[in-house]
Amino acid sequence: MQVGTTEQVVKNYLRKIYDKLGVADRLELALYSMHRKLLDTYVPLPIERKPPNPLAVSTNGGLGQEDEALDADPDEPGQSEKR
Repeated sequence: MQVGTTEQVVKNYLRKIYDKLGVADRLELALYSMHRKLLDTYVPLPIERKPPNPLAVSTNGGLGQEDEALDADPDEPGQSEKR
């Protein structure tokens, strides 16, 4: 869905709101709202956590112990003791 409003129009509206409330930016607006209890409650947004990718390239420049464990074939005996 597109509204057809430019970024500059939104900035102008925000500036008018800031001026009327006597705040300088969004942070001050949030603090103003919280101080005057204009917000019902604080509900944190859920953080989407992704499981680590076992196929990702190592960031330590080579195979470390953790990387070796990921590369080991669980069906092959003796693979976990390999160095």
